[in-house]
Amino acid sequence: MASGKDKGGPELEDVPAASFQSAVWEHFGFSATYDGGKKVVDKTATVCKRCATRVGHASGNTSDMLAYLQRHHPSVPIDSAKRRGSGRREQLLLSHRQSVKSQTGQKS
Repeated sequence: MASGKDKGGPELEDVPAASFQSAVWEHFGFSATYDGGKKVVDKTATVCKRCATRVGHASGNTSDMLAYLQRHHPSVPIDSAKRRGSGRREQLLLSHRQSVKSQTGQKS
């Protein structure tokens, strides 16, 4: 987790991998502050890990974040193959294809 406390700013909260699967989440986090010793995470906007700019997230999708990265950080590769959990999906798909082939008598 990257901390903004070193720079005097709010802390950056990484997103949980299980529920946020888009590859853009590798480049964004949520702003977290402390109020009376209790951590408060603002999930209405995300923060770019590259330049600390706030990007809206009220709609709940990643379209604005992807557009932001493409516009302001065009050299950053956004590889859909890097999606969190995509390796497991690929394994399941391959397993299913092999199962169907064996049931129908097709060779690999």
